[in-house]
Formats: sequence, structure tokens, C-alpha cells
Amino acid sequence: MLCFLAISFHGMGYAKKRFDGELSVMHLPDGLPEDSLKKRASFQPEARWYDESGKLINAHGGGLLYDKKTYYWFGEKRGAKASEGVNVYSSRDLYNWKYEGVALAKSTDPTSEIATTGLMERPKVIYNNKTKKYVMWFHLELPGKGYSAARVGIAVSDKVTGPYKYLHSFRPNGHMSRDMTLFVDEDGSAYHIYSARDNYDLRIVKLSDDFLSATRKDTLLFSEHREAPALFKYKGNYYLITSGCTGWAPNRASLHTSKSLFGPWQMVGDPMKGVLAEKTFDGQSTYILPVQGKKDAFIFMADRWNPKNLTDSRYLWLPITFENNSPVIEWTEEWNLTTGWNPLPAAQQEVKSIIHKVNSYWQTSNPIHGRAFWDNAAYHTGNMEAYFLFGEEAYRRYSQAWAEHNEWKGAKSTDKSTWKYSYGETDDYVLFGDWQICFQTYIDLYTLKHDSIRIARAKEVMEYEMSTSKSDYWWWADGLYMVMPVMTKLYKETGNKQYLDKLYEYFIYANSIMYDAEAKLYYRDAKYIYPKHKSVNGHKDFWARGDGWVFAALAKVLKDLPANDPHRQEYITKYKGMADAISKCQQPEGYWTRSLLDPAHAPGPETSGTAFFTYGFLWGINNGYLDEKTYLPVVQKSWQYLSTFALQSDGKIGYVQPIGEKAIPGQVVDKNSTSNFGVGAFLLAGCEMYRYLNRKNSK
Repeated sequence: MLCFLAISFHGMGYAKKRFDGELSVMHLPDGLPEDSLKKRASFQPEARWYDESGKLINAHGGGLLYDKKTYYWFGEKRGAKASEGVNVYSSRDLYNWKYEGVALAKSTDPTSEIATTGLMERPKVIYNNKTKKYVMWFHLELPGKGYSAARVGIAVSDKVTGPYKYLHSFRPNGHMSRDMTLFVDEDGSAYHIYSARDNYDLRIVKLSDDFLSATRKDTLLFSEHREAPALFKYKGNYYLITSGCTGWAPNRASLHTSKSLFGPWQMVGDPMKGVLAEKTFDGQSTYILPVQGKKDAFIFMADRWNPKNLTDSRYLWLPITFENNSPVIEWTEEWNLTTGWNPLPAAQQEVKSIIHKVNSYWQTSNPIHGRAFWDNAAYHTGNMEAYFLFGEEAYRRYSQAWAEHNEWKGAKSTDKSTWKYSYGETDDYVLFGDWQICFQTYIDLYTLKHDSIRIARAKEVMEYEMSTSKSDYWWWADGLYMVMPVMTKLYKETGNKQYLDKLYEYFIYANSIMYDAEAKLYYRDAKYIYPKHKSVNGHKDFWARGDGWVFAALAKVLKDLPANDPHRQEYITKYKGMADAISKCQQPEGYWTRSLLDPAHAPGPETSGTAFFTYGFLWGINNGYLDEKTYLPVVQKSWQYLSTFALQSDGKIGYVQPIGEKAIPGQVVDKNSTSNFGVGAFLLAGCEMYRYLNRKNSK
């Protein structure tokens, strides 16, 4: 596991995860999740991983053995807190795993070294060709001794799945042995790599011929306070990935390389690349798997520990690629054994290049950070989405500089008695949603570094707002995008259910004044309700960007809303109804006009509404809410418009209707019409298109 010194590990802070914010508040479902029995054809590092019976795979700190054309995955069997032995799973394809049972169970004999109150961690199994035995090594802590024993335990079996017979434990040549791995070299020799001297030293020892004990060939590799070793060999060089010692909190990985297992070892740096690379994607190394039948293909295996419920700790499996013969491990949301070591398909690479071109153009053209009002803040919601997808540090730095420029606040008044929520651009309009959308980006940045100042103002403002008896805060359609995701994001970070209760209360009010049940669309606000207001041709006038705000907001809410929220189905119904209505008024060229049901009211292309719609449709397709066969043709046309017509050669996004609240007849919107919020919407759409292509290429 992670290192423990004299301090108590229970006090170590463990950051809540961006990848699954429910870690701190979730509970495993009583029944099987709907998708738990689906056959897998890809790796999804963020997702829970279920075995063929639909139960969570429980094999933490593990390692793999390939034997007779089958992979066997051995790992710690974990209860919510307890160590319960070693589980084993089998697979032919590495995606789908069959539970084979407990390979090594805890002993019910209280005098046994592996009695129930002890710890068995990081099990690894290798096969001895001479003795025809399967040999398991693991880090053993004796019952009642905490982490003071620091021994290695040995067990053997005639069958790969066990049961394994426990033999004995020892300290290799008198050295403490905690986090560990095993490595079998090309000549069949086996080695134990282990953390010693309270994890300050990392050592290697050669095993005896029968793999049951350590020889005297035992060497210090380096003294850098490292643990969680994972070793592999590539083109004659050995590579060793390790973790720092920070309790349960994730930290930066280190890569060392050597021509010889016994050194000298040279520090190379951090092989991780992408979002949260500096924290090993919120994980910790456990094993490097050479993929059978694929030359120079290795999988980096890591655990994302959840100390509040160890059973639900996740598995991060990522392909190792090489740049100038140096290993690189890049975050990807989904991949398979075909795509993992190949260049991106042309279409996917094109989308990635477009996103980078657009965002680089905007950031280069706008180096001065503006206020935290809605237009700037809407851009940053798209910028952070691109950061989370690609891990480009320039994107994060740009949003963080903007947040710091605005002191992590929206409107800055401190006198609550003056706080307003009608339209206003001064500092006393604290409760106006256009000053609250900035909190989305502040919360996103908080998930990367838990500095309380990043969400202190967001919590202060929203908690005050929720303490009032009012429910009419969202009186305009834009407000739903501005604030609904703030509520779900804060719920994920705090576990305060009031955010979800008030989310629904305010949503019901917004529906009561803006939602047209017949059209399944939203008016921009109460001024535009039909028949009081009509388009130039007498139709209902639904403003494209206004409905784009709502459609995108519902996608963001569904992304973060707990599966068991009592109102979830109502949000889904509204979202699907909008999808159906919006799709029917798309123009043949792929865009949507500013007045959805009356194209002649303000004819011609408009990018911000089109981009928000494209994002909403693609998110629904990617996450199984919208039928791909029905809606893919819609987004194919809209993305074609966005990427070939709205996108200009220099990276500028054109045809964005200026700031306003309605479709205006005669208003000029052309290739030079651009704006921050339009770029943000484009980035959101581009990220979901990239995810769609990645998902298709990973199947």
C-alpha cells in the first residue's frame, strides 16, 4: 500500500477526485448496476470495473501472470477497510474477468501469521519451471503489529488459481520489506524489489532457484523515500516506476532506468503526461504488464485508492508509449489493445488539432484577464473541459490566472443586506447567476488542488442563497447554465444534499415561467412567452442561444447528479424532449438560426447556439442518453458547420451573435463576429466530438 511512518495515516488528506467526485459521498448500490454485466471491449480508467458476474473486481495492489494463454490477476481482497486475503481473476482478453475465488485466505487461527487482523498487500505470483509450483510473494504485516513487522510472506500452489498454502515470512537479509513487486528476467531468474528502512530505501534481491527465499545477492538501488515499485524491460534497458510516500494522498511518479538490475540507476523524471500527471492521475503504481503477442506493448497498472471505502478503489490501466526510447504514460479516458500504441486516427487527430488551434488563438489574442462576469466565465468552462481532456498545462494556467485575478470571487460585495439577483453588473449583484458561473471553473480548479480559498466564496454565496425562502433566482434561460452545474459540483465536493434540493426547487420555478410543454423548448425569459411575444412571422420565438444554455446545462447536471437522485428522471425527460425538438429545427447546412422555429426571423448561421446544441447532443450520445442512430446525423452536420464554416483559417470562431437576449432581425453576424462565450461553447462541442471518436475507435 502507501507508506506509513510513525504518524497516523488516518490524518493524511486525500483529495477528492475530479474523475469521480462521488468518491467521498458514494455508497455501493444494493443491486447490480445496469451496465455491470455488459461485455467490455476497452479499458476505461475512470470507471468501476465489474467481473463477469456483475460484481466489482476486488484485486487491489495487484499483479498479473500469463499462463496457458490466460491472464490471471491477483490482488488484495479489500473490505471497506479491512484486508481480507488475496483474490484471483482470469481473462483471455484483459477486458473481461472471471472471478476464480480467494487464492489465499486469511487464517481463522489467531496464532497464525496471516490471521484476520493482519495485512496482506501487493501480492505477486510467478511460476517456477523447475518445481512446477506457482509462488506468491506479498507484503505481510503481522496481526496486532500495525506496520512494524514489514515482512514478506510466501505461499505456493500446484494450481494457478490456488488455493495457495502459506509457508512462512521473513525480512530479506534482515531488511524491512513493505511495498514490493516481483520481476522475472529473460533468463528465468526472479527478483524481489522492495521498500526498506521505513521506505527510505528501495532494494532488490535475487530469489533462490525455487523462488521460496531470498539469496544474499541483495543491493540498495537508491535512497529517495520511494514505494510502489513497478519494473519492466525494454530494448535491453530496465525501467522502474515508483511513488513518493504521502499517505493515502496521490503524488508524482518517478522513473529510473538502468542497464543492470543491480544498478547504477539513473533518475529520468516523471513519465506521466496529461491532466493530473503530477499526481499520477490520482493513482499509485502497482505493476507493469507486458502484453502477450504485441511487441513492445506494456500496460501501466495503478490503483486509485479510496480510503473511505477501499473496496471501491479504482484501477487505472494505461498504455506505455515511448518518445526517444523513454517511457511515456499519457492519460486517456478510453482505449483498447489496438488503439493504445498506435497514433490517433486521422479524424480524431484533426479534432484535437482544431481544439488546440482555436484555444491557442483565443488565449494568445486575449492575454489580459477580464472580470468574472458570465461571458468570460462561459469561455473558461470550455477551456477547463479541454484541459481535463488533454492535460495542456497552458489551459489550466490561463484559467487559474483569471481566477486569481478575480480573487476567486464573482461579484465582490460583502454586505449581504445589499445582495441582489435581478440583472446587474456591479458588485452588489452577488446573487445574480451571471456572477456565479465563475464558480464552475473555481470548483474545477479546486479539484486539482484542495486550497479552500478556491471555493470559499462559492460556498458562502450559494449557502446564503439557499438559506433564503426565495426560489425565483433563475428567471432567465441563461441562468440555468450559469448556476445549475455549480450546484451539482458543490454537492460533489461537500456532500451537502441541500445543493440538490435547491437545484430542483429553483429548476421547478424556471420551468414554471419559461418552459413551453408543447414545443419542449424554453423561452429566454417571461417577456418572450407566446402569444405576448411573437416572431416576425407570428410564431413562437425560441432564442437559439437561450435554449443552447439550457440544453448544455442539463447535460452538465446529468454528468454530476447522483444516480439515485429522486428527480433525475425529470431532468432526463426535459433533456430528451429538448433533443427531439432541437433536432427538428436544424437547418440543412448544419447550423441553427437565432429564432429556432422561424428561420426567416433572423436568417443565417449562428455559432454559439449551434455549438451548445452540438455539445449537448454529443454528450448524450457518448453517455447513452440519446440514440446514436437518431442523433449522429444531426451532430455530423453541425460539426461540419462548426469546423469548416464557423472556424476561420487563423483559429478565430466566427458567426457568434453578440451579447444579447433575443434573435434580432437585421442584426449582422458574420465571420468576424466572435466572442469569448462562443469560443467556450465551441471547445465544449469539440471535446465531446473527440470523446465520440475516441469511443468509436476504442470499440
